[in-house]
Amino acid sequence: MVWGCFWGATLGYLNTMIDGRNNAERYVEILEDFLPQLKADMEAAGISNPVFMLDNSPIHNSYRALI
Repeated sequence: MVWGCFWGATLGYLNTMIDGRNNAERYVEILEDFLPQLKADMEAAGISNPVFMLDNSPIHNSYRALI
């Protein structure tokens, strides 16, 4: 299992999850680890108002991920 991101034609970060499973707690940890630097990279590229998009995975919509 991996978590990755992109904006426009720019590839962002890729994180592999060794155990092959993911849950809401791990998803939140990944966002806490990667989103601050990703936001800084986007601002440096002139993107000041990004839109965060995701699919309908249950872990993305869990209470833990939304708070």
